[in-house]
Amino acid sequence: MRLVNAPPSPSQTLKGLVEKQPLLQQVVHLFQTMTEKTPNASLWLVGGAVRDALHTGKLGTDWDMVPCGITNINDFCEQLSRTLATRLQGTLVPLHEAFGMHRVVLKDGSERIIYVDVAACQGGTITDDLSRRDLSVNAMAMRLDGDTAEFVDPYQGANDLHIGLIRAISKQNLIDDPLRLLRVYRLAACLQASSIDEVTQGWIKQHAALLWNAAPERITTEWLRLLSAPPCWPWLVAMGQSGLLEVLLPELTPTHAIPPNSHHHLPLWDHTLELVNQAETTVFPSLSTALQNELQVPFHEGYTGNGITRQGLIHWACLLHDIGKPATHEILDDGRHAFHGHDRVGEDLTKAMAKRFKLGNDWTQTLTQLVRWHLYPCAFTPQSPRKSLLRFYRRLGHRTEDLLVLALADRLSTRGPALSDEQVTQDLSDLHGLLQDYREFRPALEQPPLIGGKDVMVLLGIPPGPALGNLLKIVRDKQLLGELSTQEEAEQWLLLQNGNWQERGADK
Repeated sequence: MRLVNAPPSPSQTLKGLVEKQPLLQQVVHLFQTMTEKTPNASLWLVGGAVRDALHTGKLGTDWDMVPCGITNINDFCEQLSRTLATRLQGTLVPLHEAFGMHRVVLKDGSERIIYVDVAACQGGTITDDLSRRDLSVNAMAMRLDGDTAEFVDPYQGANDLHIGLIRAISKQNLIDDPLRLLRVYRLAACLQASSIDEVTQGWIKQHAALLWNAAPERITTEWLRLLSAPPCWPWLVAMGQSGLLEVLLPELTPTHAIPPNSHHHLPLWDHTLELVNQAETTVFPSLSTALQNELQVPFHEGYTGNGITRQGLIHWACLLHDIGKPATHEILDDGRHAFHGHDRVGEDLTKAMAKRFKLGNDWTQTLTQLVRWHLYPCAFTPQSPRKSLLRFYRRLGHRTEDLLVLALADRLSTRGPALSDEQVTQDLSDLHGLLQDYREFRPALEQPPLIGGKDVMVLLGIPPGPALGNLLKIVRDKQLLGELSTQEEAEQWLLLQNGNWQERGADK
């Protein structure tokens, strides 16, 4: 049970954080200068900026601001944003000019990138504006330009944040922007919440089908931020209970029909979710510190990639790894369950899903490769022939470790009666051994080839084609195995082979 002490005063907490930010003080000063003849003007720090400051005790790098009490508010927001960009040497990025939304990208004294999002007050007052937001924890505001630290919290968001409750303000607010249905779970994960309000869960269940009315790009970002926020597994389970997970990933619906079998102690739906649980709670903590850090590095610098990591993509692949099983399921004469070719079927389904989410090439290739080859690591041990391991590492490239993490989670989630504890333990040991072997071998894999295709064509006088590609592959393998170490050695080997081939051709 979560122990809850009395919350600190939100206004005092926020005031102390604001006073420590010289850049924020400059923003406020410019606003006051522009509105000195507008007695009812006010500037508010709102939404996620307030929420995260109260949650972490730190003022983050995303500052959401709402000016109120100003006529021609949209024009003013544009003017304020341009002034901030000019006077504070920032960059202006229009977001939604019809709503007076502009972003100013600045740098503070420690060279951090700060995103100041200015949006026109919706309604006559800050309370009106907050009433249109999604969740109570996002409907708090602090006045920045007043003499006192005025804190407005009409929906008791500070208390909900303190006790770990995620609660929607109204059903209509969720319907107005269906992405908010998914955001409920993402924030539950990011804030490590204790629960989601039952009424809110009911609204999500009632309106889950609306989710894809939101733009696919927005859904993708929200979804990957959820998958990248530990722990995400409990909230995936909750999404399954509300029906939202199957709206998001209808590829999972057929998995309900696949029962446990001799290798799998769980039905396929539960097995699929259990992979994420095992990845989060068992596999990830067992990895080296260096690999843990790499899996948690955001994919992109800056705002649009905030919080999206390799670990999040691995969790997505965990959910997709067996989606090909329902279409390939058969029960053999001896009663065993078989799923021949489910990895290839899953690859095709994953490609189609990636188009629905409008994923870029890199993320699409990552997911499809992890699904297609999720059984591949089972064919190896650290004692496998070096050439076989090399073929494995080269095929997966920089995604090798991601695949091995998925394989570990899969092994831990597959504990049917036909598998002994000793076999599972040995399999886990082999997979960890492969992780260590790949990590030791990775510097060699990252070395450039000893010779390029154009050089080989000139050296041997051969045209581009399959023969050239095969030669390059052989030379690369010999380089990685330590049999060739310089371009000169590679050229000598190629000339020797070319001579042998010509002799064999003459003999014929």
